[in-house]
Amino acid sequence: MIVVGLTGSIGSGKSFIINFFKSKQIPIYCADNEVKKILDKDVYTKRKIIKIFPSACVNKKIDKNKLSSIVFNDKKKLKKLESIIHPKVGKTKKNFLFLHKKKKSPIVVLEIPILFETKGHKNCNYTILVTVTKKEQLKRIMKRKNMNREKLNMIMKNQMPEKRKKKLADFVINNSFSKKKTLKKASSILNKILSTDL
Repeated sequence: MIVVGLTGSIGSGKSFIINFFKSKQIPIYCADNEVKKILDKDVYTKRKIIKIFPSACVNKKIDKNKLSSIVFNDKKKLKKLESIIHPKVGKTKKNFLFLHKKKKSPIVVLEIPILFETKGHKNCNYTILVTVTKKEQLKRIMKRKNMNREKLNMIMKNQMPEKRKKKLADFVINNSFSKKKTLKKASSILNKILSTDL
C-alpha cells in the first residue's frame, strides 16, 4: 500500500487537492477532522483540556477559537495541548492505515497540516506540498470566519518555513493558478506515484 502525505500552509487549497483524490476513490485521512472529533466527542480529553485551559470552555464545550488564541500565543501552552491531542490523533491514523492495509487499498492519502513539523513524512512513501502565493493566501484566509491577520501570523509562526518544506517534499503543487492547471499537476503527480515500483 502506497502512503502519500499531503500538507500545506493554511489557505493553500489542500481541500481542493483532497477532493481530486476523493474523485479517484482514494481513501483520505484528515488530521484536522480527527482533532475536531476528539475535541467534540472524547469526554476524557475534553475534561483534561478544560482543566488546563478553563478559559477555552464555553457552555461545557471547548471553544476552538478561544483555545487556538490561547495556545498560538504561547509555545509552552501549545506544546502542552499537543502532548494531549497528538497521541490521540496518532492512534486514529494508525487505525486508518491498519484498516486500509487489511482492505488491500493500493494507495491512501494522509492530509496532515503539520506533516513535516511532526516528522510524519518519515512514515510516508511520498509527500506532496501544496503552496500558494502570499497574496492569494491572504485573500483566501481573510474570507474565513473568525480569522484576522494577527491570528494568521500566530498560526504561521508555529509552522515550518515553506522553503524548508519544499526541500523535504517529493512533489510540490503551486495552487496559485487556475483550477485546471492545478488539477493537471495533481493528476500528473498521481500517475507518477502509481507507476513507481516501491
